[in-house]
Amino acid sequence: MLVELHLLDAYMASLPIDSTRKLMGPTYERVFEYHHMDSNAFIRTLEYYSSRPGELQQIYEIVNQRLQAAIDEDIALRAE
Repeated sequence: MLVELHLLDAYMASLPIDSTRKLMGPTYERVFEYHHMDSNAFIRTLEYYSSRPGELQQIYEIVNQRLQAAIDEDIALRAE
């Protein structure tokens, strides 16, 4: 879910601010629904792991690996 949210953040950052404002709420809600979670549960989970920096670091190592894999895949596809 964190990978999807970070990719969504990157996409939203590339849009004009007006578009971002219109899309942000509904788009995040779709991600939460897909993962059977709501924004409050996500925030509570993030707060929980924020108080456990070692565990959060391990989670983000995996997130970063997955994001890098997505970048590498995109680069490979563009090179074809």
